[in-house]
Amino acid sequence: MLINSAIDLSTSLQPSLPNTQAVDAAIKDLQTANVDISTVRVLHGEKGADILDPTGAEHGFATRVVRWLQTRGYDRNILDVYEEGLEKGEALITVPCAPADSRPLARLMVPHGAHGVIYFGPGTAETLTAP
Repeated sequence: MLINSAIDLSTSLQPSLPNTQAVDAAIKDLQTANVDISTVRVLHGEKGADILDPTGAEHGFATRVVRWLQTRGYDRNILDVYEEGLEKGEALITVPCAPADSRPLARLMVPHGAHGVIYFGPGTAETLTAP
């Protein structure tokens, strides 16, 4: 399930996974945990890096402004890590969830190789695993 719009860093859990097989396994576990799979977004490989669009250049003025603002904070480093992983063939998934669900859902994905798991909530980014 690949997406074709810039990834939104808000109220979601975002882990990197080593490959598409790990994504499939993680999504099955998320579904078992009653996550609405239709809300889960997946980026993979070079195409995923293009969609992530860390500079915002491919998604218009508003995205460029958001990305510029992100260079002023920790988001720039996070985007760089995500982009590097995607370019190496990893996958990045976005799982919208409430703050209380972030840790249990992160624990579900770790056995599938999830790393760099970050929960983005209103005004915060919480690192839940190592990069």
